[in-house]
Amino acid sequence: SIVDYFDVVIWGGGAILDDGQFNDDVNNFNTSNLFIRINELMIARGKDVYCLGLSTNEEISDKAYIEHLRRIVAGSRHFSLRDPRSKEILVEKGISSDRLTECDDLVFALGELGDGARAINDKVLTLGFVFLHTWDLLDTYANVVKACVEEASACAEGRDVCALLIPFMNDGHYDENMNEALRERLAAAGVEVELAGYSPKVAESPILRCDALVSYKYHSALIACCYGIPCLLVSRDEHPHYAN
Repeated sequence: SIVDYFDVVIWGGGAILDDGQFNDDVNNFNTSNLFIRINELMIARGKDVYCLGLSTNEEISDKAYIEHLRRIVAGSRHFSLRDPRSKEILVEKGISSDRLTECDDLVFALGELGDGARAINDKVLTLGFVFLHTWDLLDTYANVVKACVEEASACAEGRDVCALLIPFMNDGHYDENMNEALRERLAAAGVEVELAGYSPKVAESPILRCDALVSYKYHSALIACCYGIPCLLVSRDEHPHYAN
């Protein structure tokens, strides 16, 4: 077992308290399921578990999952949540508030956050778009971009409007590939957009070029807000933790 090789496990943030991923399938390697299995084995062997800046779904209802989670909270050396609502949900399910603390999202520990300067262009109004990698939503995304460009053009006060499609995370170049397909779809509808390149460094992020951002991803919205860039965060049902 993996727990034989470690004395301490640290869960570093994220929305991994998700009863929708939990079951008894031995081949279930979803993070939320591993969180329960690994932690219980560690605690049973007297090893240390630290859970930092976690969050829950908008609702948790699986009674078996709640009981597992209650034991893990009780047996952890530290258990903190990154938003008040997640703490409220656990307390509502009978987990002792004395074992729960709150902390900021761990992304705020990133040393480079705040580095770099916004590139303001007085002649161009740049609207950034960060979309989920969901090909089934291409028509929706195209409508969003088109509507935002039309709205911005009406109040741009003489500036040109640039729609910038931004890859975020970009594992396997998935974001870039989807943005290219979206660009082609928009071009066919008479809407020209620019494709941004991917950068893992916050200070080099295309987000800093934007006058406003429409984001379907939580952490890209967080970055925009840290730099004072107006942002609309879209919370879709397939991400049940985004509401918190």
